[in-house]
Amino acid sequence: MTGNTMVSAVVAQKWANLLASCCPEVTRTQWHVASDEIAITAWFRASKPREGREVVEVVASATTIDDYSRASDVAQFRADSKLIEFVKKQRLHSAREQWVADPESREPAYLSITSPRLGLYSHRA
Repeated sequence: MTGNTMVSAVVAQKWANLLASCCPEVTRTQWHVASDEIAITAWFRASKPREGREVVEVVASATTIDDYSRASDVAQFRADSKLIEFVKKQRLHSAREQWVADPESREPAYLSITSPRLGLYSHRA
């Protein structure tokens, strides 16, 4: 593993664990690291029993991971809080919009996480 891949893996694991611990509706998380992004998949208990499980995929670019890893501890804490808040809001919003009669046919909600959305500033020139 290269240094950047290791940093991405640490951030992906941290965010997956945050989602699992801060969102009681999350039943499971899984993370994946690629050379240019990380992806975290979270399975949520359905809001209504007959709807089936809801799946949310959170994706962050290598630039966002770089900005996060270079940020101060306080900035990372704020970014973590914004990530959880954003995922909760978007999940509720997409669940209302994407409900269909057959819960198995629903696509996962795809959420792109960016540095500005997390309140981070770019460290790239």
